[in-house]
Amino acid sequence: MLVDASATTARSRRRLAVRGGVLGRPDSFRPNLRTRPLVGGRGGGRYPVAVPEQEHPAAKAGRFVRAAGLAVQRELEKRAQPIATPAQIAPPPPPPPVRTGGLVGRFVFATFVLSVAAFLLVVLHVEMALGSGKNTFRLVLAAVMLLEATLLTTNRMRANERLAQRLANRVWGPRGAANRRERFFARFTRDSLTLLGIAFLAAGAFELLEATVGY
Repeated sequence: MLVDASATTARSRRRLAVRGGVLGRPDSFRPNLRTRPLVGGRGGGRYPVAVPEQEHPAAKAGRFVRAAGLAVQRELEKRAQPIATPAQIAPPPPPPPVRTGGLVGRFVFATFVLSVAAFLLVVLHVEMALGSGKNTFRLVLAAVMLLEATLLTTNRMRANERLAQRLANRVWGPRGAANRRERFFARFTRDSLTLLGIAFLAAGAFELLEATVGY
């Protein structure tokens, strides 16, 4: 009976090794197995069963630590690289200013000053104190205001632009409007001069009628 049990145990071990693919392989290709005794079987003997060995928790934690270290290293290298900043494009130069000097520029500015003075004299009724020469005085005032009204309402000789540029030279210097705010300021000034030219036209026509037709 002992001989039969030993033979049966040997055959069971050999059959188990063949099924696991262990028999005939070198030691380097054999899986890491361990035996666990099981109770049972014929005759109440114990039969070893090959089971794969589980990975140690320290090895698994080491893999996670190495992976985290590599990720942190790549992130630090990425942040250490210099960031290429795009080249800043220089803003375009401002447009050249409208010429305010010269014979035409001086003529436009002189007629504008005379027209403002004539308009104030008309509003104050200064001609009423002149007696017999008031009609001639009215004709002179009417001629000055009508001339300037023609220049401002039609922009002849670029009168609006020259006068607006004179004011802009005092605000931001001798150059053209370079941004939206400056362009709005220049456009508003030109429109205001056009409205002022309409006022000169009305005052000049009134003085002309007063001097020729009377009341």
